[in-house]
Amino acid sequence: MYGLGEPLDRLLAKVERAKKHIVDLEAERDQFYLSNPVRFRAENDQKTGEHNWYVAEIKPIPLSFAVIIGDAANNLRSALDHMAYNLVCVGEGAVKTFQHAKFPVGSDLADYKNQRTKALKGMRPDAIAAIDALQPYVGGAGEYFWHLARINNHDKHKLLLTSWSSFDGHTAFKSEREWIAKFHGGGSDQYRSAFIAPAMRIFPLKLGDRVLTASESDIDETMSFLVGIAFVEPEIVKGNPVIDTLHEMTKLVRATIFDFDRQGLFR
Repeated sequence: MYGLGEPLDRLLAKVERAKKHIVDLEAERDQFYLSNPVRFRAENDQKTGEHNWYVAEIKPIPLSFAVIIGDAANNLRSALDHMAYNLVCVGEGAVKTFQHAKFPVGSDLADYKNQRTKALKGMRPDAIAAIDALQPYVGGAGEYFWHLARINNHDKHKLLLTSWSSFDGHTAFKSEREWIAKFHGGGSDQYRSAFIAPAMRIFPLKLGDRVLTASESDIDETMSFLVGIAFVEPEIVKGNPVIDTLHEMTKLVRATIFDFDRQGLFR
């Protein structure tokens, strides 16, 4: 499929499918944003002279998002298990059913060690060392592998619900545009479309939440806002941005497969 040879082509097929699901999710998200699912209202405080912005309307996130997220996570998790199976086949010198073979992850180091003996049975010592070096458990360098496994396991039992994660940003105030212009050059007006991250993040974003306060002298007539979508569950990824998290997991799985190939572990 990719001309990289076996087993890379088969392993990367799962990763590429996950990427396709993420692209589909981004497209559905962008289409949903066109309906203005989250609207804000501004209120002027006569006593302080400040403007406050509140969530005036917030629509539910479509359930179809959860289905796509689950499909992406499943493909990534499957790619890791397929990789482990191939490592067992190499170690055993045979291509046959090895039902125990899987990529082990743990809630901590002890949990990982409990799984690895059976999951890695038949692999060459260098393959086992390479997986150990990833530290795929909570508290290890590869904790993200555990996050992926938890997302995938959760999806097997119920939909991965999401929420409006926070107020992610707003168009820059006048003073902020001046600072940007001073730092990057040019006039402040050319940065009218620049977005600034908020001082605080709100999760989950709810009707009536106050998201921003600014002095009247520092704002323009119109302000634009960015909102994000985050995981509600499982707990270990609660509040994490969905699309950014999936992209990072995809890069991690893909890089791991290529790294193992460079080490000659599939041959």
